[in-house]
Amino acid sequence: MLNRTIPTTIVCTCIFLAASQAPAAYLYVDAFKYSDPAYETGIQVDLAGVAGVTGVQAMSAGGSSMSLSLVGTDQYAGTFGTFGTFGQFETETIGDWQLMVDLAGGTVVYDFVVNDYAIPFSDGSFAPAPTMIYPAGGETGVPQIPTFTWDNGGPHVGPMESLFVSAQSVSSPGTGAFDNSFGGISLSDESWLCPISLPAGAATFLVQYELNEHEDENVGDPLYNQALSDIADPGIVWDGSSGDLFSRDLVRFDVVPEPTSMALVAAGLAAIVASRRRR
Repeated sequence: MLNRTIPTTIVCTCIFLAASQAPAAYLYVDAFKYSDPAYETGIQVDLAGVAGVTGVQAMSAGGSSMSLSLVGTDQYAGTFGTFGTFGQFETETIGDWQLMVDLAGGTVVYDFVVNDYAIPFSDGSFAPAPTMIYPAGGETGVPQIPTFTWDNGGPHVGPMESLFVSAQSVSSPGTGAFDNSFGGISLSDESWLCPISLPAGAATFLVQYELNEHEDENVGDPLYNQALSDIADPGIVWDGSSGDLFSRDLVRFDVVPEPTSMALVAAGLAAIVASRRRR
């Protein structure tokens, strides 16, 4: 899940005071299509304010189980797939799911539903999937300030559709840059000049289109399942749940320092050595 913002609901004071005493949570189930074509289903659970969580598992509509990884403070995520056909993806994704949250006293189980992301829901419900042109996956010798290019797969004319691009260093975690069609790039663009100098080593580039349509309706709020839970309802308040359709390509490549940068580094080292010798 990328760059999500959890909405805040304003309610009357009496309800707010009661709800503020209970832990709150948020659930996302998103669908991803690649140009191969291939499909993935991602689930992310935000348990901010829920004390004593030791783990989270999910069971998909197709019956596959997964332990979610801790990806941030109180945030757990995982991906089902890759699926080679839309039919396999649909069977695994659309229908009844379960979420298991491990707490200090035992495991609490929640039921929730993932609805069709569109009516009717088909492979054509996704926006056209992009394909990276430069750099290709596994490419080496990429400059530190590359111009990324891709084939957008076709017209992107959804009424609420958006484009997101992101370059991230793997060799230097936390270093990266991003942009979107609400900012400096257009939905029709097929190139992006990286605004920073990427460190040498492994890096990734993501280009992604999102529909942004009726997201809250696509995923139902989790409901406590007393029969399958080890403990009584802990009172987790699900502030919301949502999901959307994404079309994307993600590639990994290797960055090399620019020749001028390497020369400047060498000159700097030579100056340091000379200075030490003079001293």
